[in-house]
Amino acid sequence: MCKLFKKRYTPEFLTQIPHKADFQLKMESFGHMLNENWRLFRRELSLIMSGQKFLERGNIPENTRRILWIATSIKNIGDAVMALSGRKLLIDKGYQLDVLLDEKVYPLFADDDWFNHVYTDPVRITADYDLVILDSVKSISLKTKKKYFNKVPYCHFRGHFDGVEFNWILYSFHRVNALLNYPYEQKELDLMARPELKRIKGGVVKNQLIIAIGGEDEKRRVYDKWIEIVDKLLIKCPQLTIILAGNVNAVNDADKLIDVFGDRVINKVNMLSLAETAQLLASSGYFLGCDGGLMHIASAYGLKGVALFGYFEPEYRLPITNSSLTNIFDEETVANIKPELILNKFIKLLEVE
Repeated sequence: MCKLFKKRYTPEFLTQIPHKADFQLKMESFGHMLNENWRLFRRELSLIMSGQKFLERGNIPENTRRILWIATSIKNIGDAVMALSGRKLLIDKGYQLDVLLDEKVYPLFADDDWFNHVYTDPVRITADYDLVILDSVKSISLKTKKKYFNKVPYCHFRGHFDGVEFNWILYSFHRVNALLNYPYEQKELDLMARPELKRIKGGVVKNQLIIAIGGEDEKRRVYDKWIEIVDKLLIKCPQLTIILAGNVNAVNDADKLIDVFGDRVINKVNMLSLAETAQLLASSGYFLGCDGGLMHIASAYGLKGVALFGYFEPEYRLPITNSSLTNIFDEETVANIKPELILNKFIKLLEVE
């Protein structure tokens, strides 16, 4: 039983990634531990009683050709970019890979360079699969597996590992590597592990800077000193075309910036679809913004720039090697980060270019 409960805070592979399991376990109350272990036990029992446990495989079986990755529990843009980054390892080994996604993240992966087919509705899937990769056992993904692919063998992606801070990008690469029976060693994986999104037609406007504004998480994503930063950028970097991006929660911030700077900046806040926003980022050279969905898209397209982090350390959100984005971290909140520090880091990037 202890071995089962250990799965809650132990990744299912032999290689290592940054995570906070030990720290979080020390901080966990006895009541919380009992509750989480009971929930884990119930999920495991459900797998046994439904017959799904007997279809579980530790790694991808021989003679597997066609795989469906069920990832419908991932509803966050940034999480999707990170969690699915390891898909290219499967393609490199010759597998045909389809994916079932939540509609919110679908636009990022439609016509993907790695997934063969991308679905949001399991009813529309008519193919026969040799294997399913199951995102999580505690979500709608498992219900979908039981209902539509009841007799197909499966491998866990995340399994019971949950509630622990970890690097999603590294996890994706290391977990897929384990499913492939470890063709790559630790150092190789760490160098390979970076997110990528489909190539978008059209060139890059090198001096185009996207500033992602807005946000709802006060500690991680709400930065209130963009006016000072834009003011200095317009003076020190007149060659830049500055474009504001964000969704509805950035409208007020965008209005304030436009009131001050007028047509010296371009406002695209709450005007673009997710696919159009990705296109805009893919065609740009630089990025400034807080940890969030747009930052992860910028990272996947290799934009140079500065990413701001509060509370959540960047080592859990960015590639640990060869990241195109440099970062600034404050252990309390992004609002504590001084504009001068952001400007100095960004201008140094321009000088290197």
